[in-house]
Amino acid sequence: MVAHVLSSLRFALRSLRRNPSHSIVAVLILALGIGANTAVYSVVRAVLLRPLPYERPDRLVVITETRKEREISVAFPNFLDWRREARGFEEMAAFVGSRVNLTGAGEPERIRGQMVTANLFRTLGMRPALGRDFLPAEDQPGAPASVILGDGLWRRRFGGSTGVVGTTIQLDGKPFQIVGVMPAGFDFPSGIVFGKAELWTPVGLRNAEWENRDSHPGLVAIGRLEDGASLSSARTELSAIASRLATAYPASNQEIGVILRDAREALVGEAKEPLLILLGVVALVLLIATANVAGLQIVRAVSRRQEFAVRAALGAGRRHLVGPLLAEGLVLGAAGGAAGLLLGAWGTWLARPLFGSVPRGSEARLDWQVLVMVAAVSIGTAIIFGLAPAFGTLAKGGGLRARGAAASSQRTRRALVAAEAALALVLLVGSALLLRSLVAMQRETGGITPGGVLTWETGLPGERYDVDSGRPTLRFYGELMGQVKGLPGVESVGAISTLPFTGSGSQSGIRPRGGSVDQQVSVDVSVVTPGYFSAMGVALVRGRVFNEEDRPPVAPVAVVDERFAARLWPGQDPIGKQVEGWGFQELTVVGVVRHVTSYGVTADSREELYVPHAHRPYTRMFGVARVSGNPVMLAPAVRRAVTSLDPVLPVYNIRVMDDVVAETVAAPRLVTLLTSLFAVLALALSAVGVYGLLAFAVSERTREIGVRAALGASPSSIVALVAREAIALVTVGLAAGVAGSLATTRLLGGLIFRVERLDPVSFVVASVVLLAAALLAALVPARRAARISPLEAIRAE
Repeated sequence: MVAHVLSSLRFALRSLRRNPSHSIVAVLILALGIGANTAVYSVVRAVLLRPLPYERPDRLVVITETRKEREISVAFPNFLDWRREARGFEEMAAFVGSRVNLTGAGEPERIRGQMVTANLFRTLGMRPALGRDFLPAEDQPGAPASVILGDGLWRRRFGGSTGVVGTTIQLDGKPFQIVGVMPAGFDFPSGIVFGKAELWTPVGLRNAEWENRDSHPGLVAIGRLEDGASLSSARTELSAIASRLATAYPASNQEIGVILRDAREALVGEAKEPLLILLGVVALVLLIATANVAGLQIVRAVSRRQEFAVRAALGAGRRHLVGPLLAEGLVLGAAGGAAGLLLGAWGTWLARPLFGSVPRGSEARLDWQVLVMVAAVSIGTAIIFGLAPAFGTLAKGGGLRARGAAASSQRTRRALVAAEAALALVLLVGSALLLRSLVAMQRETGGITPGGVLTWETGLPGERYDVDSGRPTLRFYGELMGQVKGLPGVESVGAISTLPFTGSGSQSGIRPRGGSVDQQVSVDVSVVTPGYFSAMGVALVRGRVFNEEDRPPVAPVAVVDERFAARLWPGQDPIGKQVEGWGFQELTVVGVVRHVTSYGVTADSREELYVPHAHRPYTRMFGVARVSGNPVMLAPAVRRAVTSLDPVLPVYNIRVMDDVVAETVAAPRLVTLLTSLFAVLALALSAVGVYGLLAFAVSERTREIGVRAALGASPSSIVALVAREAIALVTVGLAAGVAGSLATTRLLGGLIFRVERLDPVSFVVASVVLLAAALLAALVPARRAARISPLEAIRAE
């Protein structure tokens, strides 16, 4: 048996070497299909399949809250009650994203961090590589300020010195003692909610707002289940606690529920759907490539009819005739798999930065599971295009089909090419839908007017800006807005606590003053300065926006968006209405503005309430300036204005608002780009299939075409004959492809924006492109057929 296999493989190698052009084309086609699958699967494995890098990650769950079925962050008092009462958890911790100014150790730097409960690292099953973990006492207000550094920050700012533990650094102007350094490679929360952190501080440093059950300051909880507990039982237990809290605190908790998700599922978030779609796309490309190579192998088998006839006459049975064909398939599959692995490695290298914004996308690599996938795909495809020619050219009894071998193989090839066309159409329709959707996304601005707007971020250190009184903060931002407003070309300037499209800020339950809990809605709350709405281009719908008079001792006022007004006071004039919540007993609505889709131009977002900065003097704000010229040219002047007010205060994230808006469609743009690229590849492979089929058909029908020419058929009529065959072939594929597209476009529902799933333009354009490609592929065989003379036909016989 082994000797027979080795003999078949040697024979296959010799046979393929005698026809190198055929072998090279087949290997290249396979390499493209396998390479695309390897690269995409390596990303899918990193994001969706690889376990989280924590101890027993399958026991970790992420917990958030809901109000009226809308997800919101966690109120800190609710978290404390969960942790105290829940019995199905070994540990439960919480964290919230933060940004701090690091000074006193080189150049000032804005660092992304996390404020965490002291048991976060224990919950994850991780320990600092240097120093110690946070102590439980450091969760309490008034505790000494401590910080744990990430490995990257430790090496970048402190040279990897082990003596850094116990030293002090300045964060937002306040001294923090470094108590530990996390291990290299530790990444938390790995994209959950706020991206990668480089340092961690304890929640003992929280502000008074956290103690309010009605405040949801972006906090997320993470728990480790007890060994006997399940996700379902933990969800039931926390829901029961939430119900008890709703009874105990009806004003804040009556409609509060909980959401528990597996930690990996929470990490992946919205990335799962587009990644699985990309995996499906490359799988279709692989099917097209396999069908293409199977067609090539059928042509090769038919061209070797006489060889098979001689071998059959000498007594070779079916097994000995099929063996070489299968061996050729295995050789081609192995070569295509090896070449595809190289292409896949290159593609994975390219994919890492492309998918850098996807949680763990930058961790994509070729590991043993990816290699197993490549081997399985190579063997599977090899068997398919190894057996396809055998079934097409060999009779059931074991010998060669005496008649009709070419006709039978032609039918098989026609079916394969039609299948290729159908699969290509599915990809083309999907690509067209995504392209039209992307165009619609790029025209959308999410309720603002981003052109000509420059934004920047500043965070005032609490030690120098008396957070309790707020007066130094208000003085700084008032003077900064005045200086920037006086710069040449500046039309308006303002500031906001959370810049649109950069993540959600604080959420709170707001209801009409004196209203019932049933009237309460969960909204995003933003703090803004006068001039913000004009600078950002948020249209005023009714009433007025804030002015310099909206400050204490004047009673606090609010501006709401149109969705907020319609929800609380449908059909009524909201101006003059009063609301309560977010620590305010009374807020009088003075204006209504257009709704801003704060989480992205295509994302649904909560209703929004705006309060004046003078009534909530936040130290961290995003400046916004509208200019008449190029906003980038304003950046140096903004830096100088800040420096003139505070020489050591850094300015961060200076960007034009057009770029901020563009980033919100970066993921759809990437999916659309890759889908379109693979659709073009599928189209090219289908065209190769049409070309190969027609070229073979012309060679097989040389005598017939010669007779037609002898009987007076014109070259144009012969070209039309070949073109009609191409059209007929692709039309069959079109019919199947349209049916397939109708089914598969359902999968794109979450990715398309303002385009109908059954958009006729996309279907028509995709069909026309496929037909045009088929006609172009038929051009060379058609011209060759038109040049056949009767004499050539006789010689061919």
